[in-house]
Amino acid sequence: MSWKNIAERARERSEKVQSSSKGGSGDLFMSTKGGGRFTVRFAGEAKEKNILWWPQTGGKKFIVPDNYYHKMVELGFPVRKQVISNVIDRDDAKLRFKLLEKGPKVYGPVLTRYNEVLDKKTKKPIHPGGPNGEDWRIVVTVPADPRNTDYTVSNLDRIPFTPEEIELLKRKEDPEKYKDLPIGERGLIDIDAIYNPEKYIEALDKMIAEKQGNANDSENLPESVSDMESEVDFDEIPTGEPEPTDEEQNTDSDLENLLF
Repeated sequence: MSWKNIAERARERSEKVQSSSKGGSGDLFMSTKGGGRFTVRFAGEAKEKNILWWPQTGGKKFIVPDNYYHKMVELGFPVRKQVISNVIDRDDAKLRFKLLEKGPKVYGPVLTRYNEVLDKKTKKPIHPGGPNGEDWRIVVTVPADPRNTDYTVSNLDRIPFTPEEIELLKRKEDPEKYKDLPIGERGLIDIDAIYNPEKYIEALDKMIAEKQGNANDSENLPESVSDMESEVDFDEIPTGEPEPTDEEQNTDSDLENLLF
């Protein structure tokens, strides 16, 4: 699932609604807990995943396969669609990738800009995680009731990747060499590997059966995961406008190979 696919889904959901009416801590995840002002640079493709936090299992987090989603929602499970992407935390003194997992309050403005704003030079969408992406400011305000946390998200300047960041991107070309480093320092984090739903199948099947009132009855259970939807590469939109120079195009192409 790419930025383009997620943006298309977000636009479709928006149309349906309209017609009916400080640096984060941690080595793997970008944390905004406690609030504050955060600056990030997206890198590579984003993925949309189905997330379930289930109080009956002590608040354990489950990754729900796409072919389980509708069944679980129908049964009343609070499954949420979250977007996950690699980011560089500008306020972190250590250069590394982190995963930013958030919902529409954070990713909505990013997807809207991707859908609606074209690069003035190329007349193509500005890919948030591409070579010409922008930095983004996320201001998080946490009230007394954290459920009412407010997010203000805005784009900043377009920031090319620095030589150090490009070197970090290149590390994924030689995983054996960097395998002993913390995961965020080995190159882009493999989102599908972190959010692999297959290990949750047995537990989800049991939860569904119990919800239906018969733990031994698997008649209405979804089929097991066999072919999860793979990432779709970002597709450039054809245009009759002048293309970038060969030098610019080759530089961007090299970076795109690292990012996508």
